[in-house]
Amino acid sequence: MAAIRLMRSVPGRNFEIINLSLTAVNSYTTLGFAREVVDYDPDAVLIYTGHNEYYGAPGVASNRAVGDNPFLIHLTLRLREFRLFQLLTNLYEKITPGDAGSGGTRMQRMVAEEHIPYGSALYLRGIDSSNPTWRKAVKLLHDQNIPALLATWSVMKKT
Repeated sequence: MAAIRLMRSVPGRNFEIINLSLTAVNSYTTLGFAREVVDYDPDAVLIYTGHNEYYGAPGVASNRAVGDNPFLIHLTLRLREFRLFQLLTNLYEKITPGDAGSGGTRMQRMVAEEHIPYGSALYLRGIDSSNPTWRKAVKLLHDQNIPALLATWSVMKKT
């Protein structure tokens, strides 16, 4: 529908809109993608995210969380780019007892808190941990004169 509106509003012009709305990613991953897409100089970037701020690997309701500390999460994500870190991670996973036999999907096994009531402390921690990262992604795109359309299923708090 939006494509038809664009074609009617600006006939003959092609738009490049990059969609960063991907399954199983969080704000930290989205920020990494935003750093890469600025080189493509798109007409706009669409970001829709939110669920994995809670249940993804660094999510506040995950049993695999590295904490609510954005610095630690960014550091961990940067270290994952290095082969030595990947090797050490793989080695660690091989020598520690796994949960492969505990049933359920990997995502189901990662959930520490299944229910997150609206407005609860855990709900607000998810918002507080993701807001600065979303803002960095949007600012990065804005600084490059790339419009960013941000949508999230959770309510963002004003800071």
